[in-house]
Amino acid sequence: MQANTLFKKTGSIVAGSLVIFAAAAIFGCGGGSSSGTAVTTTQPGTGVTAPAPVSYIVKKENFLNAVTYGRNTYVAVGDGGAVKTSQDLKSWTDRTSGVSAALFAVAFGNNTFVAVGEGGTTLSSPDAASWSAGNAATTEGLYGVAYGNGTFVVAGDNGIIMTSPDGVSWTARNSGTTSWLYAVTYGKGIFVAVGGDGAVLTSPDGVSWTARTSGTDNWLFGIAYGDNSFVAVGEYGTIASSPDGVSWTAGSAGTDSTLMAVVFAGSAFAAVGENGIMLNSADGVTWTEKSSGAASWLYGVAAGAGAGVAVGI
Repeated sequence: MQANTLFKKTGSIVAGSLVIFAAAAIFGCGGGSSSGTAVTTTQPGTGVTAPAPVSYIVKKENFLNAVTYGRNTYVAVGDGGAVKTSQDLKSWTDRTSGVSAALFAVAFGNNTFVAVGEGGTTLSSPDAASWSAGNAATTEGLYGVAYGNGTFVVAGDNGIIMTSPDGVSWTARNSGTTSWLYAVTYGKGIFVAVGGDGAVLTSPDGVSWTARTSGTDNWLFGIAYGDNSFVAVGEYGTIASSPDGVSWTAGSAGTDSTLMAVVFAGSAFAAVGENGIMLNSADGVTWTEKSSGAASWLYGVAAGAGAGVAVGI
C-alpha cells in the first residue's frame, strides 16, 4: 500500500474534515474514553453554535493536508492553495494564499508562518492572514517544514532539503538521499527528517545531514519531538522512537492503519491517519486508540490553548 500516492498525488478529492477535540480528551492517556472540556463549534448544516455532545466534532471543509498553531491561531492548509485560520476552533476564515498549488505542510517559528507544497511552492506570513511567495527555486514537491535554532527547514521529493532564515530566501542542501522526505521536526538541538522506506536523517544545523537506521522499511510520514523523545509514524501503524534522533527502535502502535501525522502537546503524543484513526501515547511506545468521529483519512494534527484539531479528507 503506497499511502504516499493518496497523500500527495490525488487532486480529485474536494471534500474534507476538520476534527476538533478537547486536548484533554486526546492527550489524556487514562483509557479509551472521550473526556475533558467540551469544545463548541458550529454544527454542520445547522448554523447553530453549541457544546459538543462528545469531545470530537467533525466539520466538512476542503481537502486539508496539515495544520499548525502559533500566535494564538490555528492555521490549516490544503489543496488548491487553501489556507484557513481560527483562534477559537468555532469559526474558520478562508485566507487568500495567492497560489493554486496544493499546500502540504505548515509551521510557525520566529513570528512567521511558513507553508510549503506542490512544485516547490513556499509561502510566508507574519499573521496567517496575508501571505507572500518565497523563492525556493525548485519544482520538487515540498512535504515537510520545521523551525529551529533560527532556521526553517523544508523537505520533499527526491531527498530535497532547503533552509531559510526567514521563510522567503531558500538555499538547497545536500541530504545525501533520493528518498522522498515527508516530515521534519526540531528537538534536542537537531533537525530530524523522515520519509520513504524508513528513511531517517539528522542535522545539527539543517545544512549537513547524516542518515540513520530507523529499524523499519515502512514509509514514515510524520514526526514529532517531546518529553525527550522523537516519535515517527507511518505505514501499517509503524512507530519508531528515539531518545536522541540517532538510535531508533521500531515497533507498532497496535493497528494496521497507516499513520500520517503525530504531535506532542505537553504530556502526550497524538497520532492520526487512515480512516480517521486517532491514537495517543504518554511515551511514544504504548498507544491507545480514540474515536475521532471521522471516517476518512486524517493528514495533520496540532494542539494549543487547551484544544486541538486534526485535518484531512
